[in-house]
Amino acid sequence: MEKNREVNIAFRIWNQLNQLESILWDRYRDEFLNLTIEQDDANISQDDSQDVKIDNSKAPNNLFCR
Repeated sequence: MEKNREVNIAFRIWNQLNQLESILWDRYRDEFLNLTIEQDDANISQDDSQDVKIDNSKAPNNLFCR
């Protein structure tokens, strides 16, 4: 395929995708924002549940004793 034609097709696809993004955003803005918030909340909850647990069984018994 000639380079100019390939660039032309790529530009048209990119342009159509941008138009689609605009249409979808206008139609589903609130739903997208709610979904993003829900996903962020789920990720935060998952991160909290996977906190690092300290294994004290390998620490010296007199670590904080003088």
